[in-house]
Amino acid sequence: MNKIAHFLVEKRIWLLCIFLLMAVVSVFLMPKVKINTDMSLYLPDDSEMKQGKDIMAEQLPDTMKAQSQIRVMFDNLSEDEKKAMVNRLSGISGVTSVTYLPDSEDYNKGEHALYLVRTDAEYDSDTYRDIEKALEQDFTGYTMAFKNDDVHSNALTPGILLGAVGILVAVLLLMSNSWVEPIVFMIAIGVAVVINMGTNVFLPYVSKDTNSIAAVMQLVLSMDYAIMLSNRYRQSRKVSPDRKEAMKRAVAQAIPSMCSSALTTIVGLLALCFMSFKVGADMGVVFAKGVFFSLLGSFTVLPAMLLIFDKVIQATPKKSLNIPTGILAAFSMKCRYVITVVFVLLFAAVFILKGGSRISFVVPLKDEVADVFPKDNSIAVLYSNSDEAEIPGLVEQIGGLSDTYAVNAYCNTLGKQMPAEVMLGYVRSMFGAGFPESVDSSVFKLLYYDRYAERSDEKLTPQDFLDTLMTVAENPLVAGMLDEEMKAKIAEIPSAVPFLPNIKCTASEMAELIGSLSEDLNEGVISLLYEYYFSQQKYDETWTMSIDDLIQQLTQSKSFDAVLDQKTRLMLNTAVAGIEDGKKKLVGPEYSLMAVTTKLTDGSEEAMKYTEELDKLCREKLKGKFYLIGSTPMSLEMSKTFDSELNKVTLITAIAIFLVVLVTFRNFLIPLILVLLIQCSVYITMVVMRIADASMHYVALLIVQSILMGATIDYAIVFTNFYREKRAEKEPMDAMRSTYRASIRTILTSGLIMVFVTFILGYAFEEPSIRQICHILSIGTASALVMILLILPGILATCDRLVVKRKKDGKSLDQPEEEQQS
Repeated sequence: MNKIAHFLVEKRIWLLCIFLLMAVVSVFLMPKVKINTDMSLYLPDDSEMKQGKDIMAEQLPDTMKAQSQIRVMFDNLSEDEKKAMVNRLSGISGVTSVTYLPDSEDYNKGEHALYLVRTDAEYDSDTYRDIEKALEQDFTGYTMAFKNDDVHSNALTPGILLGAVGILVAVLLLMSNSWVEPIVFMIAIGVAVVINMGTNVFLPYVSKDTNSIAAVMQLVLSMDYAIMLSNRYRQSRKVSPDRKEAMKRAVAQAIPSMCSSALTTIVGLLALCFMSFKVGADMGVVFAKGVFFSLLGSFTVLPAMLLIFDKVIQATPKKSLNIPTGILAAFSMKCRYVITVVFVLLFAAVFILKGGSRISFVVPLKDEVADVFPKDNSIAVLYSNSDEAEIPGLVEQIGGLSDTYAVNAYCNTLGKQMPAEVMLGYVRSMFGAGFPESVDSSVFKLLYYDRYAERSDEKLTPQDFLDTLMTVAENPLVAGMLDEEMKAKIAEIPSAVPFLPNIKCTASEMAELIGSLSEDLNEGVISLLYEYYFSQQKYDETWTMSIDDLIQQLTQSKSFDAVLDQKTRLMLNTAVAGIEDGKKKLVGPEYSLMAVTTKLTDGSEEAMKYTEELDKLCREKLKGKFYLIGSTPMSLEMSKTFDSELNKVTLITAIAIFLVVLVTFRNFLIPLILVLLIQCSVYITMVVMRIADASMHYVALLIVQSILMGATIDYAIVFTNFYREKRAEKEPMDAMRSTYRASIRTILTSGLIMVFVTFILGYAFEEPSIRQICHILSIGTASALVMILLILPGILATCDRLVVKRKKDGKSLDQPEEEQQS
């Protein structure tokens, strides 16, 4: 240790320069870090939903290209203002569509009106931000609210980071002996934070949640290393007037405690890598890497900074918070047996009570728009095309569930088979006000007849043909060809050739007979008019077509070639392209998609039960493989593995940290006591959340447990290490007093930073799961501090002979050799 300390102090300027250079490079690397917002990428490889999403990406790639959507709610608009608002919102640069249905309760409730504003721009893009800015600035005269559908809207803003720094500095100033020391600490750890954020560029990507909280977590998790070294240096300065020698002594003494503390934190964080939901590994690696860089910074940047600013620190003393350590020491020694028994009973009680904690798998964002207009909760059912025949029945069954809002599949949308009258209503609803009023059911009957009828016996008299012409005169298909002169010529036919009305002609014969009246009245047009006549006479009500079939019939049948002009053909081609695009989102080469929508809150118990019922129906009806995809199916999938996941992470974390502490102290009982103590703090946290009737997010609980076990056990290690040192030269009571005096400032400073920074900044994050991580971590750290400062000392005193082993002559094995010889 002495050689390492000598090197670190003697080469401090070089090491400082290297670290600062790394920080400068990292500043330029930070913008290049890939930020991932798709949490489904972190699902385990054996996850059915992940497999389903992979298949969907391959089979239905157009479905994965979701638009960004903003739900905008206005209050107290007049009817005219409601209609005009569609145009105003559509006029915002970057907006691709605005949906508002004036007659629908889904868009109108009391004085509230809902508009769905969509854009092709990503949520993180400048275009999207400009749209939100326009909503904020251009509609100030209205009572309105808007909310986007981005479920990962976290961001580490400068305000959040400055807030964390402000709280952290306030705690440091409260606990430190100098006005300048906190600034030195912040520089040393701040450099490490920048390096950690920049080196994330070497990872494939970092989740948005991890990126949002990593800097703050690194600050609160690793500030105690700076405090440890500073306290050691202050103690060394009292016995060594030479600053460099004092620093070497401080570094040598601090290396075991700091490395042990950092190792337990790193091991606890890396235990997150064993989570099936791989966002744990994402956070664990980034946080652990941050702790590692903070430890390096504490051994490289901090010694140089403390020596550079030593005179300034000495010249700016301040009174620190006075902590009554004597009372705490007396309490711990006198009540040590009671404290030990209380701990055993407390551990048993919280272990049992934690079982009633409510675990949530989705924590909804605060959404005042959804409070009025419940947000759609969509579940995609990806099914094998071999089951297509079963889908109509399945759609009907799902639609019959009480909480189903809508079911859309190819069979009931683009592929829905409808008779002519129903098709007319469907097409009118599609085109809305733009649909021509003159187009009636007779036109649709013509299209159906053209598809299904045998036409070998089609013969008409000229009079019948004339009557047909007059009947369809107002129809868009032929109206353009029948001007007044044409009508007059046609009207003269029966009187000019009296015997014609008694003769039945085919379409080609009729064309030879009257085609000379007009170039426009050619055989193709006459054939279509024949078809129109017979379609009204022989239409079969059992004939059905889908909208897909209808458009294909119009574009592919040669019957309409004579009446479809270039403009109409372009319109039909556009319709065909739209149908094809829509079909590509529903039907793939081997798998197709059914979209089920409910208004049940995502992740709620009701939504989970609904998803289970949906899964049951699919299993009963479908023979091939199917997948449920969506946020609620993902929550349901995670809920089934939660208990085993929690036990696995808990066991791995506990064993790993146990081994680290065992190596550090070379005593089996010490790691057992410390691990049980911190695990008790985790259980206390769960019980507190249960008493508060607050649910705990699945990921938040797993992450917080690993962080608490890895980070707060550092405080227990610091206290235990000092107790063993003091017992080497003092009696139990004096050793306990000295231990409190030597350790409590380090423990409280670092602990209070974690408690206050995480608690207050939790409110700054919009993402509920991040907010919960912060708040649960704050409660857990507070619990751990109480356990370490009030329970641990009594247990150590009770187990004194076992945690401080002695030789046969009664001298401590932990006592330095020179002191034992004296």
